[in-house]
Amino acid sequence: MRPPSTPDNAKCDAHLRSSDFFDTDRFPTLEFTADSVIPGAEGCADVTGRLTVVGEARPLAFSARITESGPTAVTLSAEIDVDRADYGITWNKGGVIKGRATVVLTVRFVHQPA
Repeated sequence: MRPPSTPDNAKCDAHLRSSDFFDTDRFPTLEFTADSVIPGAEGCADVTGRLTVVGEARPLAFSARITESGPTAVTLSAEIDVDRADYGITWNKGGVIKGRATVVLTVRFVHQPA
């Protein structure tokens, strides 16, 4: 969940939405497409797929916690580190912005009968 914008961070929020960073007018969402989800030990699953940010898709593999499961659906949660330069997001006036960021994912997979 994204914290609400305040006057203190409204300018920063607007800049992050600009073409210097996430260009949200052209790319309003980040997208993850799973290729495989393999149940692991102790309530975890190994996930592989592709993360698309600002139109750039890159392979991504991570371990996720199973936070909810039922006969037709499962919910996974994970925190992953991504390097924004991998997606062409390189703006960094004065070198004050870290290259890596943590992305928090909550993903629900639902079985769709054929």
